[in-house]
Amino acid sequence: MIFVEKDNLNHIIKKGDFYNNISFGINASREDFISQGLYELTEDPMPELTEYDILKTYTVIDEDTKIITIKYEIIDLTLDDPKLLKSKLKKIGKPYELNNVVYQIPLTKEAQDTMVALAVSFQLGGIDSTNIEFDNGTTMPISGNEFMAFAGWFATERNSFFINQSN
Repeated sequence: MIFVEKDNLNHIIKKGDFYNNISFGINASREDFISQGLYELTEDPMPELTEYDILKTYTVIDEDTKIITIKYEIIDLTLDDPKLLKSKLKKIGKPYELNNVVYQIPLTKEAQDTMVALAVSFQLGGIDSTNIEFDNGTTMPISGNEFMAFAGWFATERNSFFINQSN
């Protein structure tokens, strides 16, 4: 069993932990945790996704049972309009791994404009490193040495939306 504060799901408390100067031993009961204002944290099974799905995560709090459940909902991106589907897929983007961290990089026109501005800044020596802030909320730190490989990957992935078009 895992317990959390209602307003802080990142602060996990379990048997053997301390919380507010209280030790929860290995024999602690669910009621011991609940009596301290904690909620039991549960999670629904993770659904299988296709490349056209995105996963929405949300929590449901049951005040009566003191259970917080992490739930998942699949948002299906299969659309009849190919242009609308392409636009959504550009916004979702693709994962890119840098320094053992995976970032979700949008492949939009706005992201491309950011890449062009950064390429000029790195080439002119105006910056040695920066944090790229994308419109999907992703922030990726990158150095000048790493940027060229990333820019090549970005150009290839973005270009994939424009080659072999049938419409």
